[in-house]
Amino acid sequence: MLFLLKKMKRPKRAEANFYPSFPSGETLASLEKERLELLTDFRIRNNAKVITGKKAHTFAYRQQEVVDQEPSIKDFKDRWPALFQQKEVNAEFQRLMAVPLKERFMAQLDLHSSQLIRVIRAKGGATHQKIADIMDTLDQ
Repeated sequence: MLFLLKKMKRPKRAEANFYPSFPSGETLASLEKERLELLTDFRIRNNAKVITGKKAHTFAYRQQEVVDQEPSIKDFKDRWPALFQQKEVNAEFQRLMAVPLKERFMAQLDLHSSQLIRVIRAKGGATHQKIADIMDTLDQ
């Protein structure tokens, strides 16, 4: 019993939707069917609105799959290819953490940019030469 408790994955800090329940009226079989439809819809061009809706609807199924089965990245990408687009990565982060990824990243980058620039300027050698032009542009 102790082994099972150690194996059980726990939510990390700030994970808002770590192990959500299936939407009402949905079962494992119905969500798997929707996942297969999503694979078909993913191959159709200009279908972003449908894909976004299905990704939001199957979030609980996908999250439970990740927690319970711990698939490899390759297997997960094969099963959920639409998730690996930039827009969908941002949406998935929003669903899981309840925080917008891009806005949060940019805000933190703004907060730490002066310190990052000091570190880059302190670097010498090839690294300094590669970014010298970029740093000159920042100075202007």
